[in-house]
Amino acid sequence: MSRLKLLEAGSVAAVVTFAASCGYAAEFSARLNGFNELGALNNQTGAVLSDGTGTVSLQLNQKVGMIEYTLSYSKVGTTPPKTGTVSQAHIHFGKSRDAGGVLVFFCTNLTFSGTGPTPPACPKNSGTLSGTWTKANVQAIAGQSVGPATSTRWWTH
Repeated sequence: MSRLKLLEAGSVAAVVTFAASCGYAAEFSARLNGFNELGALNNQTGAVLSDGTGTVSLQLNQKVGMIEYTLSYSKVGTTPPKTGTVSQAHIHFGKSRDAGGVLVFFCTNLTFSGTGPTPPACPKNSGTLSGTWTKANVQAIAGQSVGPATSTRWWTH
């Protein structure tokens, strides 16, 4: 597997939807596996058979305009033919089963050409990443009206 998509689009839709209805803080989590893989935005490949798994925890704090996250994954690239490594981990802004554009990055091992701060490098097969996002970490998504200036909608409504 060339990469493990670490959150499906539905998780982001849930964060956006639930954030609008909660008070000042909310927690979200997801279990991750290759079955939820959609593939590239215009070349959707469907599920990927993989022993790779992961979990993600998001803690939204509307009062300070910040999301704290912890992403853990393991066994990426251990399923025969054992050629895959994590190239990037991110969340898409889209509906379930429709990827949409990349909203925020956990990490990347590719040349970063997005907006905002450069994400850290991804552990190649297994690892844990923790950090925080603010509106500065939100990627501009042409055609979806998303950018840092509009990102405060997630946690201020």
